[in-house]
Amino acid sequence: MRKGFTIAELLVAAFISIMILGSILGIYIISNRAFGVNRELSLLKESTKEGIYALEWFFQRWGVGVSCINPQNPNACAQVQIGINPNLYPPPSALYVVRTPGTPCDEIVFYGSLGGMGFVDAVRGIDRVSVMSCRLSQAATQNCYHIWRGARVFTDANNNNLPLIFRISGLSADNLDCINVNDRNNALMDLVAIATNGQIETFIGNTRVFTDRLNLEPGDLLIRVPHRIRFFCQNNPADNNQLWLYVQTTDLAEQCNQNEPPMPLVRVNRFNTQITDNGILATIDVVEEGRVLTVQRFFGR
Repeated sequence: MRKGFTIAELLVAAFISIMILGSILGIYIISNRAFGVNRELSLLKESTKEGIYALEWFFQRWGVGVSCINPQNPNACAQVQIGINPNLYPPPSALYVVRTPGTPCDEIVFYGSLGGMGFVDAVRGIDRVSVMSCRLSQAATQNCYHIWRGARVFTDANNNNLPLIFRISGLSADNLDCINVNDRNNALMDLVAIATNGQIETFIGNTRVFTDRLNLEPGDLLIRVPHRIRFFCQNNPADNNQLWLYVQTTDLAEQCNQNEPPMPLVRVNRFNTQITDNGILATIDVVEEGRVLTVQRFFGR
């Protein structure tokens, strides 16, 4: 004799099925919400990535090629130093930085070279030198270089606090990439560099002379004159006057004058900085589509 399910058994089975379906539905809803949140965060990260990359690139240039004049303590040139004058050049430290606290954004100013550099390898013939060029350029907006010989930057013979700015010539090619070069040099240029804002002191025999011409020697280091780099916040008219983090660069070589107007990087709610003996900690609240993401970066030296 066959027996079917009783009503009680059917009710219990239906209840269990409903519970299982309810659990599956709950898991689906929670997973869908989590996916939506993660997707929005991923989109936020993607939309702000370029602005954060630009900020990091400028901070990585902090102190590069900066002519530090500090006769009292030459070792201080490699130490982070907080200052109050954002227009002081040359500074008492290559890592000189000025921070103006504010709400919701700080303003921060430092110096760094945004151009190329080169290292003199050897003298070639009577009027040429071979160099390792890392984006050296003779373009009108780039041909302004400080030159170091040993640990000393060349300064004006009549003003030791004025680092000389030199113009190079005869460069075999502009903007050469030196990353994958195995040789000690990848370019040639003229032996003589010309100072554009002063003179050097030299001797011809026992006679002391002043000249704007410098004969380059093996070991000389050329670095594009730095820019003043300023980060600050202001309303962006291209984005309904929302608050954005901006960067502005000012060329410290008037002869080249490659100034850049304020450039918006990323929409923000906040930009705060903390300066320590080892570097700068930047905290940014970036905003996109109503979502806020806090980003922290430490730029150490």
